[in-house]
Amino acid sequence: MMKKLDIRLVGIALVLATAIGVFAVIATETPSSALAEDGQPEAAPAPAAAAAGAAAIDTAPLWAKHCKSCHGDDGKGDTKAGKMKKVRDLTDAEVRAGFDRDAMIKTLSEGMKDESGKVLMKPYNEKMNAEEIAALADYVLDILNPLNPSD
Repeated sequence: MMKKLDIRLVGIALVLATAIGVFAVIATETPSSALAEDGQPEAAPAPAAAAAGAAAIDTAPLWAKHCKSCHGDDGKGDTKAGKMKKVRDLTDAEVRAGFDRDAMIKTLSEGMKDESGKVLMKPYNEKMNAEEIAALADYVLDILNPLNPSD
């Protein structure tokens, strides 16, 4: 009878030790700022929620200030500066097929150079914050899309 009791106590001790170990790992790896009011870890924001911050920014003044002189009002690049720099028509289906949001954000942030190192588009990471740059990328992807039914 004593051996059965000892085995049960060892089992209970193992379960408790495991639970305490798991709790200790969670407590040390989860900063208190990432915990909800109930003490549970908060879920990571969904990609749509992150993009929603960019969508809340009014892109019209940003486009007018930083993009319009080369890309025009409509993104076609049919401006004097756009023709001189040979900018791509951002509404063209073939051009749009190669769009990648992350690459677009990187280009807006870091600028663009040709093979010889000549600046084709200056970097905007010192003129706009990350949210504004993301909003402009979303503007090009969504608003300038000729297939977008909201147009």
